[in-house]
Amino acid sequence: MIPISFAVPGELNWSKIPSRQGFELKQNGEVVARLNKPSLWSCSMQAEAQGERWTLSRIGFWRNTTVAVDDGSKAAVASLKRRWSGVGTLRFSDGQTFRVSPTGFWRTVWEVKSDNGRLLMRIESRKKRVELLSQEGVSGSRATLLALLAWQCVRQEEEDGAAAAIAVVVSS
Repeated sequence: MIPISFAVPGELNWSKIPSRQGFELKQNGEVVARLNKPSLWSCSMQAEAQGERWTLSRIGFWRNTTVAVDDGSKAAVASLKRRWSGVGTLRFSDGQTFRVSPTGFWRTVWEVKSDNGRLLMRIESRKKRVELLSQEGVSGSRATLLALLAWQCVRQEEEDGAAAAIAVVVSS
């Protein structure tokens, strides 16, 4: 895997991994990161990039918080707490904070902003595209984990919406 490059703002694309429940993040055809479901029934996701591996698990009563645990040290390195509006606060263990939020009526574009409001990344969920806009205060591995957690947030929002739609149809 190649490291994510924030040196030159650019575009990355998510693609479905054939015959598996997962995604690959690619830049110019090269794999930057992977997000896999360990098994069909698992609620967690395995994320990997540049030799680092994390387990992303949903926790809490409403399961609206995702925690990233480093597979080597077993320490929680980041958490992403989503509100009902879809807006999420991503906090790393050292206190650095980011905001993940949908824009527009259909929520097809998501933005990741630093705690000072600087736009770092834009995700187009339908096109599965990630646009890197700034590198301010974000290191390579942290930028990769940030992209993984933001994509997981987008996926969770879509899955929760689909589950709600099914519940409405079944109950009527």
